[in-house]
Amino acid sequence: MNFKQFEYREEIKSLAAEVTKKVEIEDEDQNDAALYLLENHEYILYTGNCLTVLFHSNNDGALFEEGETLEAEDAFSVYQRMAKAAMYQDLMEELEN
Repeated sequence: MNFKQFEYREEIKSLAAEVTKKVEIEDEDQNDAALYLLENHEYILYTGNCLTVLFHSNNDGALFEEGETLEAEDAFSVYQRMAKAAMYQDLMEELEN
């Protein structure tokens, strides 16, 4: 495991802890809390970081597994949607552990 992959996995663990806190303390829905955190996350907002997610995630095809199709105006929106789906799946898997 290289440093970037380690950094990505640590970020997923940190996000999982935040989601757990929001669920336990603030009584938020787990899916809503996870989606909210990812919506404005730097790994989703910036193209280079989207590619990092796709490179290090075990769920880089999650968007397609959900039956989604890609209709986009530019490459960034494709990367962003794919990265968000992958990161969401990684986060859900971490929460299961």
